[in-house]
Amino acid sequence: MQFWRRRVATCRVDGTISPNTATGFPTKYDYPVGDSHTQCDDGDMVLFNGLLCAAGEQKGCDGVRDALDFESGHWWRSPAIKLRNKDSVDQPNLNSDQALGVMLYILQRNDAKAFRSWMHFIAMNGPCNSNACLGVRAAGLPISVPRFCGLKGNDSNNCMFRTNDCSLLLLIGHYLGEQRAAISVCGPLGWTGLPDPATFQPKIRDALSVYRGAYATITDLQEKIVELHKKLRFAPPPFPPLPPSPDDIEKNFGPVVSKLDKARDAAEGLLKVPDLGGFAVAYAAAAAGVQATAQVNGKELKNGKLVPIIDGPDVGKAASARHLAATSNFILQKFQIKTPGLKEAAAELLRATPENPYFEFLAYGGPNENMLSRIMKTCPADDFDPDRKVRRFQWSWERQDLKSSTAETMYWDCIFVGDLYQRGMQPVKVSGALRNFLPKVEDVLGAIHDAKEALEAQLERVAKQATDLNGMKDALDHQLTSLKGIAEAAARGAVPTYDPKTGVVTLPAPPGAPNVSVDTKKGNVNVGGVCVGFHC
Repeated sequence: MQFWRRRVATCRVDGTISPNTATGFPTKYDYPVGDSHTQCDDGDMVLFNGLLCAAGEQKGCDGVRDALDFESGHWWRSPAIKLRNKDSVDQPNLNSDQALGVMLYILQRNDAKAFRSWMHFIAMNGPCNSNACLGVRAAGLPISVPRFCGLKGNDSNNCMFRTNDCSLLLLIGHYLGEQRAAISVCGPLGWTGLPDPATFQPKIRDALSVYRGAYATITDLQEKIVELHKKLRFAPPPFPPLPPSPDDIEKNFGPVVSKLDKARDAAEGLLKVPDLGGFAVAYAAAAAGVQATAQVNGKELKNGKLVPIIDGPDVGKAASARHLAATSNFILQKFQIKTPGLKEAAAELLRATPENPYFEFLAYGGPNENMLSRIMKTCPADDFDPDRKVRRFQWSWERQDLKSSTAETMYWDCIFVGDLYQRGMQPVKVSGALRNFLPKVEDVLGAIHDAKEALEAQLERVAKQATDLNGMKDALDHQLTSLKGIAEAAARGAVPTYDPKTGVVTLPAPPGAPNVSVDTKKGNVNVGGVCVGFHC
């Protein structure tokens, strides 16, 4: 690791490469060692410095800490960018990727004051203001996604919160005792990923509306058919039994919605328990989100299955998405709470990039020989680039092709995995009381999950019954059409005969013409023994 440390670049607050790596914060550098260019490449450094900090590198911690404007709470991508006050739509300060580095720093240094200042900035900053967000709100939908940056105009969705951000922030807030600050941004449950009964109401309303329409159509057709039977003096026709009425269906939703309401109330009650309940609910929600992210990030749908993207034009974005999923997993693993599925989620990421030592560390839950082998295989030995012509540019663990990326390593990426291997996981301290509270939360979350599944199953049943009713409509339409034809023939003087057992009506034909019979159930017409219709 000493060789790597001699090759790293650090950046001064004026945005230029420091001539002495003892000063400045870790940075990328787009040129070889000793090049005359002095500009740092520090646009992603709050994420990478956060990772370095979590692995025990003091310089990484300082690089994240000094990127915060403590008075405003605005966290920037680097101390130098903060000083330049540089912000743009393409690279806003901050975004969801970089925020993971901030979270790692806050946990590593237990910096509650910085967390509180940051949450205040986000809460006062207002929701996303892209054209898409503004359009949705203008349409009357109450969608107000928080955002990390301070851009005043259209932010093009580049700094809005993503799925796991609030669950992680709520977890960190409860851990630090700053739950009020976290809730001021994310609300008590709205961003934990737990289902809200209110979100089901439009689905229930729409499903019932479709069902009522189909049910009313069927009953109307049946009434018309019965009326025509009466006019023709036929016996009332038999109809197949109808499914439950819309009113009965609506009543069936009540108990299921009530069950979800009660389970969610129980979760809110736990959230309000100082330290214990809030932390436990937030941890459980964050763990569920992190595991789900690992199953979808960096994948595409092929033949009905999600498969990793490991080549093609989107491979760069896919590999970066897997690295972000791994970093969310890293945050959770620092709590050292036995969580089924967490290591397995990291193993899913490792399968897509088998030589990645960072992913190996998370999949195993700590350093091991496989990790060391991957480090030695990917990171450069001390005879690498003797002429110093290679730029120090890549954080290799966010790339798919590790051989190519480590050929342009910034060396800090190798120091990061080297620290993890030598020092292992540096956990945050979680009290026994907090750990013991988790099983109760699992019961509550299980009840919420069961209630949500019951609601979704009920919605599926209503949709199927509406489809069945529409199927009945076609058959009844055929019956009504044929009956109208019989009624018209009767009006012209033909006297039909009706067999109620078969539902067949026979019309007398003029001399020399073929006999005509009508199957009122199927809507088919037989002319001279030849069937003409829909179901011949």
